[in-house]
Parts: sequence; C-alpha cells; structure tokens
Amino acid sequence: MVFTILPDIVRPNLREKMKAIRIVLSTVLLAIAGILLVPAAASAEPVKIYAALGDSSPSGVGADVYKSPVGVNVGNINMSTYEPATVTNQCFRNNNAYPRQIATAKGYDLKFVACSGATTQDVVTGKSGEPSQLDALSSETDVVTLTVGGNDSGFIGVMQCIIAQNCVATNPTVQSAMSIVANDLPAKYDSLLGKIASRAPNAKIVLVGYG
Repeated sequence: MVFTILPDIVRPNLREKMKAIRIVLSTVLLAIAGILLVPAAASAEPVKIYAALGDSSPSGVGADVYKSPVGVNVGNINMSTYEPATVTNQCFRNNNAYPRQIATAKGYDLKFVACSGATTQDVVTGKSGEPSQLDALSSETDVVTLTVGGNDSGFIGVMQCIIAQNCVATNPTVQSAMSIVANDLPAKYDSLLGKIASRAPNAKIVLVGYG
C-alpha cells in the first residue's frame, strides 16, 4: 500500500474542488427530491359512452336540420347541413337533437340510433332498414336515454284530433290512446328496460318524456 502526501500547495486546490463537488451533489439531490415530491398529474377520465334510443323525439324531428333520408320529401326544411344519406337512413336523425346537444356539452361518445316512428318493439327489432337499437349497447355503455311509447299509443292520431280541435275525452282516438297508455305500455316498458339493462348492465338508464 502506497501513501502519497500531497504538497501544501496542492491541498487548498483539492479542498476547493471537493467543496464544489459537494455543492453540485447537493443541488442534484435537491432537484431529484423535488421531482419525487411533485404529485403525479391526475389521469384523464375515460370518455363516457352514451346511447340515445327511441323515436322521433330523440331523433330530433322538427329541430330543423336532418340526416338526409333517401327518397323522402321533407318539404320546406333547411337541409343545408345534411349528414351523408344512405338507403337505410329513414330515421330523420337531426344534428340539433337533444342527444347530440348532451353529447357535445358532456364530451360523451354518442351512439345515436333513435329512429322516427319507432315503437317499443322497433327499438328491439329495428326500423326503416336499420338493425336493433339495442345493438348500440354493451357492457361499456355508461349512459342510455330512452324516449318511446308515443307511437305505441297512437300519438299521431291524437295530434291530428288536436289540430282538428275535436280531441275530447269521448273521441275514439283519445280513448284508445288512454287505454294503451294505462294497460299496455307498462308491460312493454318493463320488457324493454329489462333488455336494455341486460345489454348495458353498467349503464345509467334515463327515461326522457315528451315535451
């Protein structure tokens, strides 16, 4: 083993270098500690999947701008922002419909399958050449809205008698609609909601009325 004695003239320089090294190391350690102590940024929440089911109310009939249905005379409606038309697109899904407004406001991934004229059965079997609306659902679906039942009860007939101003309680159309709402629709809703819950077991299901 060899010991080397540094001359006095060298020692002060060595001490200065060691002091500088200690300062650098302290600075590095403090920086590392600071990095470790900074809380991790909160991870972004996953985008919620939202399925809009039902009839003309959620599809947006009357809200001005439609997906273009092929071969359908839409009259004096502003069609300036049509989405691409297909042969099966007869559902009048509207860019201003409430499902689109909800999805935009909340940042949801929208599965927009509501179809004008759909009954509770049509939600299950499909309408106007489209598949079952339930096909839009899965275990990953977070939110489902449903507006349906008006076409089951003869909503159009009731509207026509309102326009004709003879919509009294004794009107056969009104009586039929009231009977269907009271006696038939509850069981139809129970069946449909059971199917929706089965397809989308983790979803919050929201029933939206007409208004």
